[in-house]
Amino acid sequence: PVESNKKIYSFINCLNTVDIYKDDWELFLELERLMPTWEFRSYGGQCRDSALAPSSVVADKMREATWVFNSKKFADGFGHSIHSAMAVGRPLIVNYGDYKDKLAGSKLIPGVDCINVDNKSPLQIRDEIIRCSEPTLLTEMGKDIYNKFKELVNYDREELQIRSFLSNLQ
Repeated sequence: PVESNKKIYSFINCLNTVDIYKDDWELFLELERLMPTWEFRSYGGQCRDSALAPSSVVADKMREATWVFNSKKFADGFGHSIHSAMAVGRPLIVNYGDYKDKLAGSKLIPGVDCINVDNKSPLQIRDEIIRCSEPTLLTEMGKDIYNKFKELVNYDREELQIRSFLSNLQ
C-alpha cells in the first residue's frame, strides 16, 4: 500500500546532468520549491542524492515514496525505474505524451494511476499531486498501477517465449 507521507522520489539516472532532461530537472526543482513540506529525492547515477544498489535497495526506496517522478523527455518507453515503480504499486508523475505510444504507455492511465505533467504549469501539477495524495485516492492509484503491471507484464512467460524462439533458430 502507498502511504501518504509526502515523499516524491526520482530514479532517473543523470536527471540533473544530461541536457535532454534539463526541462524535467527544472520541473522537479520547481515542484520541490512549491512543496516545501514534501521531501524530494533524486536517486541514480550522477544524481543529487546518490546512486542506489543493489536493486533491492532501489525497490525499498520506491516503496518508501508516495510518488515516483518519472518525467523524462525522449523516454525509450521501457526503463527499469518506471516499470519497477509500477511493480511496487507506486503512482507516477510522468510526461505521458512521451510514453503513450510506447511499452510503458500501455500501463499508464492519467488520473487513474499516474499524473500527466504535459501542458500543465508547475502550480497545476502541484495541486494535482496534493489532490491525488488524499489517502483513499492514493491507495486506489497505487493498486491500479500495480494491477495493470501484473496484467500486462509476465517475465516468466516472456522467458519461455524467448527460449522457444531461440530453440527454433537454425
